[in-house]
Amino acid sequence: MLCHWPGLYCNGTRIGYQIYQEAVRRLNSGFGDRIVWMKLSELARYAAARELTSIRRQEKLITMTAPFSSNNFTIRVDRIGAGPLKLSVGGGSERNLEEVPSLNQLAADRFFTADSRATICFDLPKGTSQIRL
Repeated sequence: MLCHWPGLYCNGTRIGYQIYQEAVRRLNSGFGDRIVWMKLSELARYAAARELTSIRRQEKLITMTAPFSSNNFTIRVDRIGAGPLKLSVGGGSERNLEEVPSLNQLAADRFFTADSRATICFDLPKGTSQIRL
């Protein structure tokens, strides 16, 4: 959803702002935790990272090379076996990602598994990062 500041304030009456608040309230009541609210700059960065990040998979290792960072970067992959997923950034030590029981609980450093596919969310750094399945 995108709005224009002069339209929100309507020559000082704020009627546009009240309409906007009602639209947000209705979206939240209908879709709730399935909405991810982002600023336009965050959305543009995410879309560019999705388009420009190189993603390579070799068996149980996914290697990503990103030209810049993006918060809450999300990928979905076929999962081989069970157990924890591990993320390493820039060749550093691995850290476990937390498995969540619902896709609605997905956030940075978490993953959700359904039908032998994992949906993984993490803060994508600039440079190389890896996920071990």
